[in-house]
Amino acid sequence: DRSQDPWIEPAPRLYVSPWRDHYDASRLFLPDLIHRLRVKGDPVAVVPNRLMTIVTGSDDLPMLELMLELCRRGLTQDRPVSAIPLRLEGQRWYTWQPELEHPSLIEFAHLRLQELADAYAVQKQLLERQGEARFLATYSAALTPTEPGFSYATWTEGVETLLPSAERIAFVRSRADGGLEPLGLAPFEKV
Repeated sequence: DRSQDPWIEPAPRLYVSPWRDHYDASRLFLPDLIHRLRVKGDPVAVVPNRLMTIVTGSDDLPMLELMLELCRRGLTQDRPVSAIPLRLEGQRWYTWQPELEHPSLIEFAHLRLQELADAYAVQKQLLERQGEARFLATYSAALTPTEPGFSYATWTEGVETLLPSAERIAFVRSRADGGLEPLGLAPFEKV
């Protein structure tokens, strides 16, 4: 019943949840509520913190840029949730990445990689505390200001390693001086 309140519209076709009742993200499970919003293309939502859901359209570059700015600000507030955009197709949500021809939206990819790196770092720490005997590779992100970047983990020759689901695996060999010699890079699926 509370979900009938009108959304805040800071700009045309950009909507921010008005409720601030800690259930803002839960309203994504009410797709009819989202479909009522007037957006260009499919609805795209992001939930930067538990008090904020932002929605605009997949075909609305200016509003997606504004969404990104609001998301950045929302992530700095208490209880961050996620910077990974979701796209509503019919009645189901799917993770979504803006098209690469929109360089102004590359930061969505960067935020996604950073969020996953943070999550894997917490998992790695928990596994190490539990006494995991094998080496746990670090989930890392290769980022540049002009490209979406990619995630990778390093696997050293001869070392039994647990690998995170990074996009690429970097193969290396230990050198006598303690450094690492790069051997190659391959997609995770191929490895």
